[in-house]
Parts: sequence; structure tokens; C-alpha cells
Amino acid sequence: MEARVAKLETHVEYIRRDLDEVKTDLKEVHGDLTTIKRRISYIAGASFVVVLILGWVANNRFEQLISLLTK
Repeated sequence: MEARVAKLETHVEYIRRDLDEVKTDLKEVHGDLTTIKRRISYIAGASFVVVLILGWVANNRFEQLISLLTK
């Protein structure tokens, strides 16, 4: 009986060690996801600004753009 309990205790120690590794990995993945979300938001914001600038230029210089394209 004592040997079986010792074996179970050993298995529980291994399970705890593995769970600690999983927790560490999850924290790392969470940090990576946060970084990815920030980058996506920056890219979206920058793209929006570029599209607005291009739209403004096209709106204000529409005749010049047409004349350049038809030459």
C-alpha cells in the first residue's frame, strides 16, 4: 500500500511540474497575442490615415489626375 501511495505522489509531482510549464507557456502566448493585437491596431490606424490622405488628394486634384491619366 505504501509503495502505491509513493508512486501516486510521484505522478502528482510530475503533473504539477507539467502544469507549471503550461502556465508559463500560456503567459508567454498571452504576451504574444497582446503584441499582435497592438500591431494590428497600429497598422489599421496607419492604413486609415493613408487612405484619407489619398482620398483628399484625389478629391482636390481630380482634374489633374484625369489629365495625367489621359496623356
